[in-house]
Amino acid sequence: MKSYKTNSIIRSLGLASYIKERVYRQKNEQLKLDLVDLAREGGNIDKDLFLYLRPLGLSGTIQFKNVFDNNPNGLISFEEALSRALDKPGRRYAFCVGDGDERWGVAQVVFENELWMERVVPLFKNASAIISMPGATDGCLNESYLIRTTIELCKRTIFVIPPLICYRPKKLRKEFDIGAYYDQVIRRHAQEVGLYFPDARMDAGVFLVMDPQTGRPVKQLEWQQLRVEKSNAYFGIVLSQRVETTPVLTAARIAAAVALVA
Repeated sequence: MKSYKTNSIIRSLGLASYIKERVYRQKNEQLKLDLVDLAREGGNIDKDLFLYLRPLGLSGTIQFKNVFDNNPNGLISFEEALSRALDKPGRRYAFCVGDGDERWGVAQVVFENELWMERVVPLFKNASAIISMPGATDGCLNESYLIRTTIELCKRTIFVIPPLICYRPKKLRKEFDIGAYYDQVIRRHAQEVGLYFPDARMDAGVFLVMDPQTGRPVKQLEWQQLRVEKSNAYFGIVLSQRVETTPVLTAARIAAAVALVA
């Protein structure tokens, strides 16, 4: 009986993985078609696009307890949370640019380096909203500079500073000292871009809308805090109990963040 249940679980997980991969491929194929339409002179599409910008080195590494499936023991990536909160088949979807080795979540498109600026600008201009997790690379700073110096883009951009505790490095990928990395992000954006983000915190994240004139926050929305009860037991006898909190995002909180600009 135990073997039968185990095999059933494995089959279910395999089916879920297949469905995710199929949905992900379909979104990527649709994104390519939409980009062709946007590339035409005066091109337009009848969908809402939400552009997600992130450092490639952090793709898939910001993870938190999965409250989408009522499974707080599991984790969900920021990319998958965005996809599940924003995607509406045939109407809207979230996407990113560049291969961050994601295999699920927001749709993805990759440009050759020499075509990057030519192809990405129409995406910026046609996005209903831009969600940016700022990074310390020159590419990330260039994206932030484009947003900072274009008033209409700045007014449609939600920056997100994630909780440092949510960083979970991937195997076979460079591991960051995430605290030092975000100190660098904050410092370089202030010095080189003129955007003044608050310091990253260990156990709290925030969405920010920045003033295009001053470069300082004009709106902000905190990540939620999930209360988790924990206990110490000995032979079934509870010796002590405590309540801890951990940062999470629900679909409603992501929608509320987008509503700051959309």
